Amino acid sequence: MNSPEDWIEQFSGLLNVKPPADPPRSTTDIGQRIHETIHPQIRGQAAASADRYAVVAEAAIWPGSHDAAAIVRLQAERSKSGMTPTADELAAALNDDIETLEIDVFSPRLRHFFNVELAEALASPRKALDWHVGTGCSGCEYLGYVWSATTPEHPDHCMPMAKAQGHLSSIAFLPRGARRALGDRNINTTVSLAPLQADDVAFDCHPKLRATRTVVSGRAQSLATGSSDIPAGSGTSAVIPNRADLNLYLSADFDVGSGLTLAFGVGGHSFASGQREKIQAQVFVNDTRSVQSETRELMSFLAYVERALSDATKAKADATVQIYIWDSVTYEHMLRVIGRNLQHVLADGSLKKLAWLFPPEEIIENAKLRSVNAPITIVRNAVQALVAAPIPHYYSLLGLARTYAPPPKPGSRPFEFRVPVIFEDPLSDQVPSERPHEIWTRMGQPRPWSQQVTQLRSTVTMKLHALHSIMWRLRLDLQGQLRSRAPKITEIKPPSSLQRVSADGQIWYAFARLNAQVVSLEHGISLAMPIHEREAKYLAARLEVELTGADLAAAASTLGITPRPGVRIYTLAEGSREAKFEEGDFLCSLSPASVPDFYSRRIGEFTGDIPLASDLPVWIREFGSPGTLTATQLLAIDRDARLIAIYFKPEVDAYLRRIESTLDLRRDVVLDRRVQDFLTGRLETALRAIGNPPLAMSAGTPTANVIGKAAPKTATAHVPVADVLWDTKKDSAQSHGQECRRNTGDAGVPRHRAQR
Repeated sequence: MNSPEDWIEQFSGLLNVKPPADPPRSTTDIGQRIHETIHPQIRGQAAASADRYAVVAEAAIWPGSHDAAAIVRLQAERSKSGMTPTADELAAALNDDIETLEIDVFSPRLRHFFNVELAEALASPRKALDWHVGTGCSGCEYLGYVWSATTPEHPDHCMPMAKAQGHLSSIAFLPRGARRALGDRNINTTVSLAPLQADDVAFDCHPKLRATRTVVSGRAQSLATGSSDIPAGSGTSAVIPNRADLNLYLSADFDVGSGLTLAFGVGGHSFASGQREKIQAQVFVNDTRSVQSETRELMSFLAYVERALSDATKAKADATVQIYIWDSVTYEHMLRVIGRNLQHVLADGSLKKLAWLFPPEEIIENAKLRSVNAPITIVRNAVQALVAAPIPHYYSLLGLARTYAPPPKPGSRPFEFRVPVIFEDPLSDQVPSERPHEIWTRMGQPRPWSQQVTQLRSTVTMKLHALHSIMWRLRLDLQGQLRSRAPKITEIKPPSSLQRVSADGQIWYAFARLNAQVVSLEHGISLAMPIHEREAKYLAARLEVELTGADLAAAASTLGITPRPGVRIYTLAEGSREAKFEEGDFLCSLSPASVPDFYSRRIGEFTGDIPLASDLPVWIREFGSPGTLTATQLLAIDRDARLIAIYFKPEVDAYLRRIESTLDLRRDVVLDRRVQDFLTGRLETALRAIGNPPLAMSAGTPTANVIGKAAPKTATAHVPVADVLWDTKKDSAQSHGQECRRNTGDAGVPRHRAQR
């Protein structure tokens, strides 16, 4: 279907009614034209058919459960009274539930489905089609998930079929493209993949497989053995601290259709007093479908979080905190909720700082809270990168907690993390969409409303318990590898401001710091990846061996450089030909491939008994990062010849030669990028020099709701650059006048073109 007329014809054909003679003007007109076409014809049908259809002029989604729908409940109530609802009553009831939308947003996807995907699907027998079970299958009638132990599996539905065949989509987080690439190598089942080791060439057939070869191999083996672990060589997490004085676990379940929160949850434990104290889990249920009730529960939820933070700082002034959230879906929902309630949060003096814990787009993040030492950890990111568990298709929070748990106490059974089956979705971590609507409509059948709320509370509490259990196991498996630190509670606040700097200057400075911190965070996360993943993502290059003698001379000639003190030439690994490095890159460093946590350690751990040389640069210190010692510049690279030349300062190179017995950079080394912020310091100097001139005070942006602090009220002296920054109209007019005078001369007579 390529036009609005096709849409009308399609819908008319489905209901066996005549389409209109004149076409609609646009896709936004389609809903209205369907209404005009179908509704009169339905009204003209027999009375037995008239109550089977409801036509809505706008494009809309009907979310929630069928039994909880207002129109269904209205029909049931009228039937009990022996009455029939009127068309207007039915329309009003339907309007209570539907969510209207702009069809223009969805029409490209729908056109592609009808024109391309549906045609391809119908061109082959169903069982011959390529299929893949993933999160997009949630809610599909043919998924085949068995909700009750008494319900038999349908052998032709996807999940039972995947289980019977050992389909590769059973490996969680494996994308379709990677599965197809393995299929091209006749690896079509988990049974055929499980025996392969992580260094098998089969994993070189797709970029995703190259990057995740250890964990994909481990997941296939886990499905075969039923065991859970972190496969060797999978790396570590850059954002999980080794310990924190206060550990909080947060959750937020919401209705996908309306975006409204159903329930917030919080629990945890504290060591701030010197002993372990449990923070009782609390669930804040939004029991009505309204923004006002969501605001009420949000403020109560934030108040409980603030109380936990305050109690910890009272027990220990410099107490640290780490907040754990299961997935980015929950985190992003928290940002949206805080955003639409920002005025309420900022108006409460005790809760104001929490806006910077979940900063919506209306405010500028505190750069200190956007680092590897950030106060929030999204646990699923670490799980996806590291964990192998015997769970097919998707690692849900509850499903993973049941299989990836700390060792049970002697004589005790593993905790089962049971929740009511209707509150758990196998391919999602949110409460199924039907439950919010059943609770919001106070539906009493087939379960009493109070029972539904009780079951919701127990489900959220169990999810908090599951999150704690998974984190416990992660810390056990990553013991000795976690290098980040939890931030102090006192660091959760708006970004710091500069004294006697304009409002706009404060914002520019906050953005510059934030951008620099984001770059640093991404770099820290990349260094926590295993080397093969960094190489597969073109973030690092493996250097096989340093050339010497005649090989060095020949390589130098190929690269067009002259050997001199500090220059080293290596052969480049085959898999590193496309690494994102260019000649002249000066923010680089080397590390031994045999020491994956090299950058999180100290220089003193690699120097042995040899003290640092006195002629080394002053920034190289015994307790500093070893990356400062191995910092280097890329001189030349020949990807075809697989040669690369790097340069150390001669005094640094000489010292590295002396400590080769403890830090050997002659073979099997890794070239990584370094990050350094060159802008922020210079920007601060410039902004302080500009100050807060009168023009800035009159034209500047209000900052109270952006960085949490009002702009300075005292003006500083005028500086010429203020005209450029805050009075562009005047500056433009002056420039235009000067241009006119140049073109006309002193007497106002236009000059000849040749005189210009």
